[in-house]
Amino acid sequence: MQKPSAPDIADSFDFHRQHPEISIDQYVKVNALELADSIQHVEKIYLDKRFWVLLRDAHMGRSKIQAATELLREIRSAVVGEKILCPISESVFLELLKQQDLETRQATAQLIDEFSHGITLVPYEQRDGPGHPNFRDTQ
Repeated sequence: MQKPSAPDIADSFDFHRQHPEISIDQYVKVNALELADSIQHVEKIYLDKRFWVLLRDAHMGRSKIQAATELLREIRSAVVGEKILCPISESVFLELLKQQDLETRQATAQLIDEFSHGITLVPYEQRDGPGHPNFRDTQ
């Protein structure tokens, strides 16, 4: 799971300039399907805010909970080995923004980036609706 580089981003702009007939919705849908396919082999584990905070504290060396340190090590190893990833939800992201302390907010964001590879859950409003890959019209 590789982050885009500057040349990748420049190529993307060139592509969009050359193909104005492709709508944003079409582009997003194709890329969402490609992303879903590329991570199909990876197990996804959802962590709620409590676990992100526990893991963040272990990451910062602040935790006195041995199990949190062990869990951090196991998750990190599994993410590096591309066995799992931990996508975040909209609510976890919003909670991150509420953290007042810049040091802990940055540490949490770094951990989320590391474990999620920038992948998020589809927002609730967009799940199982028209245009979503899992939408099935039963009528």
